[in-house]
Amino acid sequence: MKKYFYLLLLILCINIEIDAHSMDEISDGEIEIIRIDNQPIYLDEFKNIFYKNNHNEEVTKEYLDEYMDLFINFKLKVEEAKQLRMDTIPSFIKELNGYKDQLAQPYMVNKEFNNKILKDAYDRMNFDVNASHILISINENASEEDERKSLNQAIDIRNKILNSEISFENAALKYSQDPSAQVNKGNLGYFTAFMMVYDFEINAYNTKINDISDPVRTKYGYHLIRVNDKRPAVGKVKVAHIMYKTGKDASEEKLNETKDNIYEINKKLKDGSNFEDLAERFSQDRSTAVKGGSLPAFGVGKMVPEFEKEAFNLKNIGDISKPFRTEYGWHIIKLLEKEEIPLFEDIKDDIKRKIDKFRPHLSKEALYSQLNKDYRVVNNVNVFNSLRKFSVNKLAKGSLTKDFVKSITLSDNLFSINSKY
Repeated sequence: MKKYFYLLLLILCINIEIDAHSMDEISDGEIEIIRIDNQPIYLDEFKNIFYKNNHNEEVTKEYLDEYMDLFINFKLKVEEAKQLRMDTIPSFIKELNGYKDQLAQPYMVNKEFNNKILKDAYDRMNFDVNASHILISINENASEEDERKSLNQAIDIRNKILNSEISFENAALKYSQDPSAQVNKGNLGYFTAFMMVYDFEINAYNTKINDISDPVRTKYGYHLIRVNDKRPAVGKVKVAHIMYKTGKDASEEKLNETKDNIYEINKKLKDGSNFEDLAERFSQDRSTAVKGGSLPAFGVGKMVPEFEKEAFNLKNIGDISKPFRTEYGWHIIKLLEKEEIPLFEDIKDDIKRKIDKFRPHLSKEALYSQLNKDYRVVNNVNVFNSLRKFSVNKLAKGSLTKDFVKSITLSDNLFSINSKY
């Protein structure tokens, strides 16, 4: 009440002549408080800006006077910017459109669907999927003809595999345009939610073990996905390791030398030596050796398969693996921490951030789908086809100018929403 009282008082102080008896009958949008370059500024605009920036109940007349001065200066700057045509500068338009998009965002989501995709994403996080794929690369903006050729090629490969004409692995070697297929024969290892693009992820989770999906379109092209395994999510682990490096193309002599060294370390551990001390003294991964061999925590798909398998097979804190080899060398690892998938309420906000960042289109598409159900849309296909044919002809003759397009008037309607044109 104090705010409203002082606002009215301020209006009276700047000589607005309003009949006090008719105040209740006049809306804020009709009360003119100032004029700038003969353009009226109304009370509702001032109130909206004032209340947006002031949340305290105690507002004095002096403070309102100061705020009115700021408001007037702000409106003068806006008017000056318009006179200088600063509102036509591309960088300004781009920034303004960004603000518009931000303001529109809360209204462009389906809240019920948002809750569902959060829960669905969490459900997928509770399982790891091991899958192989064959990729037929194609650009996102490919022509209809190229799309059809790539899709038909993927279907043909799938049929050959299903008819036992070729194995999935050999098909990946022969046809897949994912360069890694020449090494892994299409096997992507284990992954979980948010590690793959959305359409690939959904189809991998929805395909049964040993089944091959229909062709799946992503921004990379068409994929055939074979699911090799599904398991309860292993979460994250933190381990320490002792490593003797070999490199990918190590000689037999080097391999034997490093193997002997790691088994000597294994013997010392069995005899009661401290893992951290041995890591600091002997591990050839010097970046972790100074920390007792400790590595950052990791989940599925972050380490080479052999290392990941040994790490997740350790059950109890303090367990130590047998020596094992990867393409980088020989390792022994010790389990330091094991982290299960958190409860939904504990990571709901984090899941939402990931969806907003990587998959913002999902909620918007769901909103459009819901609106189409709520409102009956009828397209007048004949009118649209006539307009398109007319425009193509004009474009071919070079006469489809911007001014001409603006001058076009149509007596027929393109579409209606709930019978409204």
